[in-house]
Amino acid sequence: AEKAKQEAEAKVKAEAEKVKEITEADLYSEELDKLFPLPAKVSVSGNRKAVDMRASDGVLKVKSGMGLEYIGSKSASRIAGISKYQAAVAIYRRNSKMFSNKAPVYPFQGMTLVIPTKEQMALEKDSTYFDILMRGEGVISVDRLPKLNPSGELSEKERQELESQYNQKLQKVLDERRAYLQAK
Repeated sequence: AEKAKQEAEAKVKAEAEKVKEITEADLYSEELDKLFPLPAKVSVSGNRKAVDMRASDGVLKVKSGMGLEYIGSKSASRIAGISKYQAAVAIYRRNSKMFSNKAPVYPFQGMTLVIPTKEQMALEKDSTYFDILMRGEGVISVDRLPKLNPSGELSEKERQELESQYNQKLQKVLDERRAYLQAK
C-alpha cells in the first residue's frame, strides 16, 4: 500500500512538472505580441474631442407613419457604432419642438428634422430612449433629458468606463496568451 501511494505521488509530481508555470513575464514577448496583439491603451486622463452641438448631418422630411424609432434606425444605419436609440434621442433633443410633448414617438408630419452628427449621437445613452421617451409618463419635454457634456472634458464616470473597458480587453488577451502557452 505504501509503495502504491509513493508511485501515485510520483505520478502526480511528474504531471505537475509537465504543466509549465507561467509567470507574468512569460505573457509578454514579441511572438505573443504578433499572435495576440495587446489592445491600444486609451487615455483616460484629460480630454476627448469637444462636440460642436450646432453642427448637423443633414435634414429629413417627416412623412406619414415615420416614428422616432424608425427615424433613429434610418439615421443610425449609416453610422458605425451608433444605435438607433442613441440616434433617436439625439434627433428628439435637437428637434424637440417638432414633436408632441404628450406623445414624442411621432414627429409632426411634414416637418423637416435636423439630423445630429455622429459625435452628438455618441453622447446619448440607449437607456434615455427607454427611460424617458418611451415611458410616456405625463408631459415629455427636452428638459427631462439628461444633461450632456459636449465640452470634451471627461467626467469621472467616463474615465472609469474607459479604464474598465481597457482592462477587460487586456485581461481577455492575457487569458488567450496564457492558454496558448499552456497548450505548447
